[in-house]
Amino acid sequence: MKSRVEKSLSSSEDSNAKSGLRTVSELRARASEIRKARKDAEARQREARRLEAERREEEERRARLRNLRLRGEDVWQDIENEINMRNVSAYDRAAALISDLRAIAEEDGASDAFSIRLNSLLSRHSRKGRFLERLDSF
Repeated sequence: MKSRVEKSLSSSEDSNAKSGLRTVSELRARASEIRKARKDAEARQREARRLEAERREEEERRARLRNLRLRGEDVWQDIENEINMRNVSAYDRAAALISDLRAIAEEDGASDAFSIRLNSLLSRHSRKGRFLERLDSF
């Protein structure tokens, strides 16, 4: 009896292979392979999009810093004007400008001059707690 069942199973497998039919386990294995390949492709696409976004952000940052360099001292006056508006969005803009000026100063090796200028600004606006909070977040 056992040998008849084994013969039947092996002949069934042979006929499945000859006719192109696949077993459930083969179909599941193939589905798993396809699912893994899809997930891998999606991960590669996400990573490529992330890298592209980082590259674009860096380009935009570089362009912004170039423009600030060209404007020179006027940027500090813009910062003062933003702070004097006394609202959160103006404080955010001022903090962003200060952050950009810090990056420029570090690139140019002028961190000491920047620190002196920043400390002067901070002493003039030391009572504006919201501004100082915003500046700390940048």
